[in-house]
Amino acid sequence: MCKLFPFWFSLFLLGCDSSAPSFSTDLQQLDKLLSHVPKLVSDSLSRLDVSRMNKADQAYFYLLEASAKDKNYCKLSSDSTLRIAETYFTQTNDRYNLGRTQYYIARHLHNTNTPEDSYIILKKAENNIQECQIKDNHLLGLIYSQLGVLQSRQNNYREAQKYYEKSLSAFTKIQDTLSILISTKQLAWIYFSQEKYEQSKEVLQKGIDIIEQNKKPTNNLLLIKTHASLLNGLNLYYQKIQNHDEALKVSKQAIIQLEKENIHVPSNYYSALITTYIEKHQIDSIYPYCQKMLTNSIKENNLLNQLTVYKNLIDYEKTKGNYKPLSEYQEKYIELKDTYNKQLKFNEIIKLEKRYNYSEKERLYYKTKTKNLWLLIFMLILIIIASLILLYSTWLQRKLKDKNLQLSEQIKKVEWGLVLSKELIRDNSNQYIQLEKVLNRYATLVPQQLFEEFRSLHHTQQIHYSEHLLFSLTNINSEFSRRLKQKHPNLTSNDILLASMLHYQWELDDIAHIFQTSLEAIQKRSVRLKTKLERKEPDIKSLEKYLSKI
Repeated sequence: MCKLFPFWFSLFLLGCDSSAPSFSTDLQQLDKLLSHVPKLVSDSLSRLDVSRMNKADQAYFYLLEASAKDKNYCKLSSDSTLRIAETYFTQTNDRYNLGRTQYYIARHLHNTNTPEDSYIILKKAENNIQECQIKDNHLLGLIYSQLGVLQSRQNNYREAQKYYEKSLSAFTKIQDTLSILISTKQLAWIYFSQEKYEQSKEVLQKGIDIIEQNKKPTNNLLLIKTHASLLNGLNLYYQKIQNHDEALKVSKQAIIQLEKENIHVPSNYYSALITTYIEKHQIDSIYPYCQKMLTNSIKENNLLNQLTVYKNLIDYEKTKGNYKPLSEYQEKYIELKDTYNKQLKFNEIIKLEKRYNYSEKERLYYKTKTKNLWLLIFMLILIIIASLILLYSTWLQRKLKDKNLQLSEQIKKVEWGLVLSKELIRDNSNQYIQLEKVLNRYATLVPQQLFEEFRSLHHTQQIHYSEHLLFSLTNINSEFSRRLKQKHPNLTSNDILLASMLHYQWELDDIAHIFQTSLEAIQKRSVRLKTKLERKEPDIKSLEKYLSKI
């Protein structure tokens, strides 16, 4: 602490300098010191000039101001500045600082007796802190603890238990001893209210063990108060199981701790001790504690405890036979009882109204969340339906595309066949065959030299015919012929013609019929073509498939 004092002091001086150009840096430094020296942070904040800040710094300043007041046990007089911060953090989608701001707004609403509004804001804060990237278990623990307080005051003990257990879990993760003890006390009281006495005792004992294991002396008044509260809770447990000796022991220990530190002892602590003495039939021992309980209950303005004290004093004076003080106590008791009954009726009406308002707010909150959930589900269903329609449309388009591709191939095949038919009709290759037969028949009658010349000319015409036919057919798909020649330059024109027909998936029977030859001859030509192609492509398994992919 002493080593850090120069740094804190320099920071305090920095806060005093209203001409500091960078408020953002100053506020961030103060935020880091908030949990250690809240009084210094509060003083530093009071020296800063809010009017010179931009909107971001103003929102941050208002958040730190509320946080510093809360840590200094000062109640906010208004939440107007926090509402400004809430609006800014909502607009900038700063969920962490928005959650922090909403927590302090909820605390203010709780202090101004509007628990229903406090509950709604706390649920928003919980959602923002859970959704943000910063995992602040301490703040989550505080939110759950406050939600537990709201639920317990509405006698919703199951919900309160759920929130206190969450709060205890969050504080345990960060080993925040004081916060663990406070949540332990709250959870024990909820168990006790539900008549889960053993669970209550177990939780109380764990809290007391945590304190007693730390043997170092402490000046932390809140820790001392929490320890006393845990002991008083243990007293109630021992009373329930009729173990009056243990109940008396822990009750005295709680009161002595507080009186030793000159801390106000709640009148309930004296009430628990007096009840234990009465159960042990030691009524002579209650008088000094009755006087202390009366004094403290008057300070607390607790009419119920005042009535309890007067009733105990009446019983005490009866046993002593002191009728004068007995009469005075009875008059006081009757007077206070009338006042208490009037107040009780009024409080019950107010309590019922608040509980109704709280339930209505909670119902509206969950109704809104349910509506949003149904809207989200509806949107997801629409997205799924749209996706299915899109997938079906894509499938149909792909199917049509494949079908169009097949039709295109068939059209090309038909066009190719038409060109082939046209060329065969135009050139009438059968004439060459007949002419060759005639020449062979009269070969002996024609001079040999003339016969050879005529035969050579016939052969040349046949070659020209094949080349012309090949050019006509391959010109339809010149890209295929070009790629085939590029990959296999050793192919003849007849090879390319046969390859073109196989590329267009012509049947071998049809090819043989068109060229007026046998199927075996075409098959042999196909085998020879495959052999030529395998010189460059040795892995050809199917000639037709290989040619169709070129």
